[in-house]
Amino acid sequence: MVLQDQPPARAETRSTPSGSAVAIQCVASMAGTLIGEALGSTLPAKLVVGCLGALIGAFLTAPGRNRRRRIVAVAILIALIHLFRRAGDALAAERRGWVPANWAVVGLTAAVGFAGGSAVTTVRGGWDTTSAVSVPQVRGETRAAALGILDDAGLSAAAGSEPSESIPEGSATRTDPPGGATVDDGARVTLFISTGPPGATLELPDVTGSSRDEARSILRDAGVRSRVRTEASATIAADHATRTVPPAGTTVDRGARVTLLISTGPAAQTVEIPDVRGRSRADAYAALENLGLKVEGATEASDSVAEGAATRTDPVARAVVAEGSTVTVFISSGPPPLRVPRVVGLGVGDAQDAVEAVGLRWTAKRVESAEVPDGNVIDSNPDGGQEIEPGGTVELIVSCGSPCVD
Repeated sequence: MVLQDQPPARAETRSTPSGSAVAIQCVASMAGTLIGEALGSTLPAKLVVGCLGALIGAFLTAPGRNRRRRIVAVAILIALIHLFRRAGDALAAERRGWVPANWAVVGLTAAVGFAGGSAVTTVRGGWDTTSAVSVPQVRGETRAAALGILDDAGLSAAAGSEPSESIPEGSATRTDPPGGATVDDGARVTLFISTGPPGATLELPDVTGSSRDEARSILRDAGVRSRVRTEASATIAADHATRTVPPAGTTVDRGARVTLLISTGPAAQTVEIPDVRGRSRADAYAALENLGLKVEGATEASDSVAEGAATRTDPVARAVVAEGSTVTVFISSGPPPLRVPRVVGLGVGDAQDAVEAVGLRWTAKRVESAEVPDGNVIDSNPDGGQEIEPGGTVELIVSCGSPCVD
């Protein structure tokens, strides 16, 4: 097992000035000095402002991620230039024109400011550092120990597996990036765990009852890969392993892929709807409720089923439904009503035949009528088109002429 002699070293990245950085440093230096002269500052003020301009220019162009600090530095530069302008106005006894000494100050401040700015860009220890970490060596460590070492180093670890002739099963073989590589603090590193020698065989462990994640971890540590499928189980809680395919105890090649079955909980129980046609309402309801079904009632007319008895169910008899489903039982309200035929204007014989044809009885009543010929139907009661109960009677109003002749 590899021992960690010391914690991984953290490094600071440094940079060298680029061409654009050098140019901006020179421009900032010259600009600072010219501003000082234009606003009437003294020669010392010109020197200080020029140096500040070069230093801030280097700070702004330095590589790194601390741009917020650079923005603050620009604000400080503006404030300092304003301060030196006011100080120069107070200290200057008289305004002087450009003389060789002025040009000398410009050159001097540019040179001094550029030198200081370059130093800031090259050695930025306190202003802009990027933290990095060296990936620790974990080869030979157990999985848990290797993960702990990487976590202590400030790294995020993702697990992988691979066969190894030299590293025992369950121990770390390598990392990617490899040990000793320098990466950003918090970077993600892949940790590879040995599954043992390639081509070896193993006996599948029993994961029944383990949670999904636990079962997959057990199989992975044993040296096999897994694909997840689901199935109903009356004995295993949902989201827990029911079995593997091949089953536990089977010898398989190391690295083989097996199927891990995860429970979805008990399967819904099903029942077959019985035929309750012809049973009384109470008997039909009881037969369905005893099977764990919910019952709702409805009525419908029936020529063949006695009033008050069940005519059918919805879903129909012998249909298979889940236990607890709702079934509607239809109860007969007796035969459907019959429609009175339209017989006005017919001869009395034809009218009688029409009434009898629909299953109704009739009676005749003769009345005097000057408009309707003797023997024709003037009206009916009920009127034609109305519905009455089966076996009902229709009264036919028949003309006997005018005057009525018996």
